[in-house]
Amino acid sequence: MKELKEFVEQMRDTSSSLEKVEILKQQSDFIKKVLEYTYNPYKQYYVTSKTCKKNFNIRNTFPDEDLFDLLDDLTNRNLTGHDAIAAVNSFTNVNEEYEDLIHSIIDKDLKTRTGAKVINKAFPGL
Repeated sequence: MKELKEFVEQMRDTSSSLEKVEILKQQSDFIKKVLEYTYNPYKQYYVTSKTCKKNFNIRNTFPDEDLFDLLDDLTNRNLTGHDAIAAVNSFTNVNEEYEDLIHSIIDKDLKTRTGAKVINKAFPGL
C-alpha cells in the first residue's frame, strides 16, 4: 500500500499527460492491478465510501487480509449490505494510514486527474 500511496502522490504532482504516461509505464504489477480494479467499468463494488464513513461503527472481527480479496468479494456479491460495509470498515481500520486510498479505489477514482485514455496509452490492452 505504501507503493500505491507514493504512486498517487507522484501522479498528483504533475499535470502533464506525457509525464503521467511515463510514470505509468514505470509501475509494478501491483499498481497495474490497482488501476485495473479502480478504472475497469465492469468491476462494481456496490458500496460507497460515503456509506462506509456514515456507518463507521459497523465492523466485523476478521477483516480480509488482502485488498484484492476484499474487492473481489464485493464485485462477486459475496458481501452485500451491512456485511460489505463491515468488511470495508474493518479493512480500513486495520490499514488506517491508507483509508483515503482504499475509499478512492472503492469510489473508482484515485484523484490523480488521469483518465482511461492516459492509462490506455501507457498500458494498451490492460
